Amino acid sequence: MRVLTWDLEIATPVEEVIGGWEAVRRGDAGISCMCLYDTETGRTHVYDENDLEEGMAHLNEAELLVGFNTTGFDTPIMESVTGYTLNPEQYDILTEVWRALPSRQKGYKLANICERLKIGRKAQTGESAPNLYRSNRMGKLIDYCIQDVHLTRKLANWINTEGYILTPEGEPIDVSPPGVEV
Repeated sequence: MRVLTWDLEIATPVEEVIGGWEAVRRGDAGISCMCLYDTETGRTHVYDENDLEEGMAHLNEAELLVGFNTTGFDTPIMESVTGYTLNPEQYDILTEVWRALPSRQKGYKLANICERLKIGRKAQTGESAPNLYRSNRMGKLIDYCIQDVHLTRKLANWINTEGYILTPEGEPIDVSPPGVEV
């Protein structure tokens, strides 16, 4: 099965976008880069703002897309910016976490979950990505996006093997797995 794990970074900080998060999800913040790991090629692929249509075509070659908050954030942005629809089945880790909890709660960002499981740490936050883009620090920006893809893969594979994550209090909660190694 061809699985692509992916992430994108926005080009404009949310606080500078008229309309806030809703406008960002409509694509008003733009996209600075999109990175994905492809199980068929065994490598990470990088797409910048100039080749997002090619990146969208690559995403649509998957049988399964894996991400963290991709159905609520990355997917609508990518579809709005490119004008194309993502067709593959999607496994969104955050969506599965929300399904496992009685209500949405703080403490369930990618960085939080990975640190609690001791499977990795993030060097920066998503909020810093637009500033890296604005400063033309594309190497650092792409490195950050690739790191998110790497952590998302590690977390998806953890859930696939172990079947749970930890709450902020350190209690395990069962999370539906992707059903395939990513």
